[in-house]
Amino acid sequence: MRQIVLGLALIAALGILAVAAPQTGAAPLNVAMRVDTTAADPAAVLEFENLSGKPVAAYAVRLIRRGEDGKVASITTHAVSTRGLGMSLGRQSFQPGEKWTDAVKLPERQPVEAQLDLVLFEDGTHWGPNKAKQLERFQGMREGAHFEREAAKRQR
Repeated sequence: MRQIVLGLALIAALGILAVAAPQTGAAPLNVAMRVDTTAADPAAVLEFENLSGKPVAAYAVRLIRRGEDGKVASITTHAVSTRGLGMSLGRQSFQPGEKWTDAVKLPERQPVEAQLDLVLFEDGTHWGPNKAKQLERFQGMREGAHFEREAAKRQR
């Protein structure tokens, strides 16, 4: 019995290690941004296009505001997950070639720049520097959803 448990732990660890290695190369999402100041609250309007061949389950974008001296004054992270992450609510994953728009309220009317920080695909692979550490959050959400589904199956 102990060997089975150790074997399962090893398989789980190897699975986590396989997912943890990020993809490199060109960004899998094209991100364009404009600031909408026509509303009472200014918003960064992010326009995405999935350039990859895989469905996107989650992403994180860092909105960076710089001071007059060019140094970073503030960083806000905007992270979004879809039902492809294993959650029961939300929209389906963003499919290859799909375009979508997302808006983020800005605390002030200052110019910001958008940097794609993380893309998590449905298959568990990911791309990006993950500076905001959202990968760990998304993986925890996915794992929690999996455990909830398994618990629901046992209760039937």
